[in-house]
Amino acid sequence: MMIRLVVAAATVTPALAAPAPVWSYADLPPHKGYDRIDLVAAAGARDIWAVGTQDRYVRGVKRTYSGKDGTQTLAHFDGMTWRRAALPPHGTIRSLSAAPSSVWALTSAHDGDEVVRWDGRRWRSVPPPAPGATEIAATSGGGAWLATWTRDESRLLRHDGRAWHTIPSPKGLAVTDILVRGGRDVWVGGWLRSGRPGAQNEAPALLHWDGRSLRRITIPAKVFPHGIAYGASQVKDIVVAGPGDVWVTCYDLDSGPEDAIALRWRGKTWSRVTPPARTASLHGLVDDGAGGVWFDYGLAEPMWHLPGGRINSGRNKGRWSKTEALRPPSGREFGGYGAGEDIAHIPGTTLLIRAGASSIPDVGEDAAATTASYNSTDGLIVAGPEAS
Repeated sequence: MMIRLVVAAATVTPALAAPAPVWSYADLPPHKGYDRIDLVAAAGARDIWAVGTQDRYVRGVKRTYSGKDGTQTLAHFDGMTWRRAALPPHGTIRSLSAAPSSVWALTSAHDGDEVVRWDGRRWRSVPPPAPGATEIAATSGGGAWLATWTRDESRLLRHDGRAWHTIPSPKGLAVTDILVRGGRDVWVGGWLRSGRPGAQNEAPALLHWDGRSLRRITIPAKVFPHGIAYGASQVKDIVVAGPGDVWVTCYDLDSGPEDAIALRWRGKTWSRVTPPARTASLHGLVDDGAGGVWFDYGLAEPMWHLPGGRINSGRNKGRWSKTEALRPPSGREFGGYGAGEDIAHIPGTTLLIRAGASSIPDVGEDAAATTASYNSTDGLIVAGPEAS
């Protein structure tokens, strides 16, 4: 019901559309015990995937959550209903990517990692020619881009639907994000190790594939604020708003994502961009589907939006707007017991899909209260808001 209503609002004439709520919850099947949603990936409004973790109802003193207690789940939305989907036969999903007619995942198991592809009925292993898979990005028609990294070697690979092909890339490249916009428009972010001795030799890296070769786009040290080491930073969350308008997040490899900053490349120059006000650390940047960018600060925080458009066109060009924060159900709070969050743009729409969990607050050290909070954890999926 939730996503059916919201997606419909994105396809009718705006003047005839009824006002929609900023955020709309999906009606997920109830689960008795611990439940959360960890990852979401969308190929379109009628092709959305969600990875979660569930645990049985606990009586008495709650076990310490270790990440090994739960059973992983996979659900698929077909435009009407969320339904359980088959999991890969080996390991647990740690990364998921979806594109039209193409869904790929990276799994981890005690006997090693695996790259798998959904063929419409089941998951099939598609072994790459190099170990240490770190990032996967699906491409339309069954293909994918894959980054691998080991202590001795890093590689960038492309699958054309039939076989893997190696993409020549700089030595020492560690990939943390891949954005596929087309066969001749692929963006790769991460960091480059210089090979020289010392602790500050990892420079942020952004590269573009034009169908023939990778071109590095240098990020100058001067755009980094004082306190963030340029020589120990990485690129993450690439958003391409339009030709010559690329956004990335960067954060210090030592201090972590809590120090993330947003950078914008306008074809020739870089600048650092910050919304007018914020109350939390930047989680990342998300495409709005209309040439603009969302700044994500987490489920419990407002999101900031900067619309796109050509220079001097559109009344909202260059104007920041803030959307209200998602509110948890009455008497509940977001997160708890290892519950993560994820967000993605739904291609073909101006909507976002978000995932996480909520639970009743855990008060004090009382075992009964802790158990009740653990058992009350429920996974959530929400859609919205419309880009203005």
